Amino acid sequence: MTFCAIILAGGLGTRMNSSVPKVLNTIAGGTLLECVIHSLSKIEQLNEIIIIGSKNLFFHEKWKKIEEKIKKKVKNVKLAIQEKPRGTGHAVQTGVPLIGKEVDRVLICCGDTPLIRLETFQKLLVDESDLTLLTMRIENPERSSYGRVIIENSHPTCIIEIKEANSKQKQIDVANAGVYGISAKCLKELIFNISCEKNKTAEIYLTDIVEQAYKRGYSTNFYEVSQNEAYGIDTAKALQNVPFKEEFFFRALTRNISFQDPDKVALSFDTEISEGCEIGAFCVFGHNVILKENVKVLPFCYLEDCLIKENSVIGPFARIKGESIIGHDAVIGNFVEVKKSRIGDKTKIKHLSYIGDAFVENSVNIGAGTIFCNYDGFQKHNTRVGQGAKIGANVSLVAPLTIGQGAFIGAGSVITQNVPDETLAVTRAKQTHNSEWLKKRQKGV
Repeated sequence: MTFCAIILAGGLGTRMNSSVPKVLNTIAGGTLLECVIHSLSKIEQLNEIIIIGSKNLFFHEKWKKIEEKIKKKVKNVKLAIQEKPRGTGHAVQTGVPLIGKEVDRVLICCGDTPLIRLETFQKLLVDESDLTLLTMRIENPERSSYGRVIIENSHPTCIIEIKEANSKQKQIDVANAGVYGISAKCLKELIFNISCEKNKTAEIYLTDIVEQAYKRGYSTNFYEVSQNEAYGIDTAKALQNVPFKEEFFFRALTRNISFQDPDKVALSFDTEISEGCEIGAFCVFGHNVILKENVKVLPFCYLEDCLIKENSVIGPFARIKGESIIGHDAVIGNFVEVKKSRIGDKTKIKHLSYIGDAFVENSVNIGAGTIFCNYDGFQKHNTRVGQGAKIGANVSLVAPLTIGQGAFIGAGSVITQNVPDETLAVTRAKQTHNSEWLKKRQKGV
């Protein structure tokens, strides 16, 4: 099957108290829209994403900054402008003509629900029902503004918008989460049949498609998720109270991930931590950090744009960034910075070093105080360290440079020339002893 995702991105969001379009507001280091697309981008067989929004969204300066990042994650991104805010149904009507002919099933979601899990999206797409919607149980229904889902014989028959609901319907605790999986055939047949004729407002509600599908004999189904996962953001207060950490840590518990102190860890929306990892306190995870199984990140580390492979130990007080890749069973120790480098398997860099623009092969040992001198004042240069090489303490490696396999670099050396395999390289001034110097100094001579 081939899938398409439609994201209802909207416009400014009048209740956000901001000139920034609603889905371009930020949580956990990314916009709400980026959070949604991050999950969608991992769906196999996702052929395209159609983003439907207002001119305020697509002409905003902040959109231009994230558009390229979005297109790197998903190659086929289409944009549809909803000229007037006439409701969610009208928005989908705007986007349906852009759906590719080869698409079998369509996922419809909102750009302001950033915590929906990949697994949830996948369930809606692979479900065999013609129309499957996402629901949630709500506490204190009388205070909730979510639409209510009417379920008969385990099948949803319609959704009542809160503006249209009577007092009895407002007591229903099954609410619409605003996410749908629907066959392309069903969507194309029904979407243009819904209208605003029966509504108290001039809006065309997408929710009306559920009743249309049920009455026409299409099969309907639903999946229920927690309120945290389906958390929608349409006010400034809601933005401040996003349960990002609660949802992230709930998922972490199911994968046997250990946090020394969850309240003292800063995560990004796209942080990926695998089973068996241990995370120390006061760690900060910037964009695009992936930890494979059984990685230990000790306290006070900063990670951004990096991949850490299995069983490696990072920190404490380490900094890794700039598309760096750390091999499995490696050690990046205290006060070590790695930037735009690839570190091999079982390589150890334990103390007080800077590794920049480098390719360090497997089983290398780099001593304390080693500096990769990658910048000559005009441009950056690369250094390559061969497998099994040993770099002594307080060494400066001046790029461009290649250190051969099994080479040894003596402590205190400044290396400016390539070192062959299995060779000792040492650059030191000759040590001298002057027994008369101290006597003269004491006499004031």
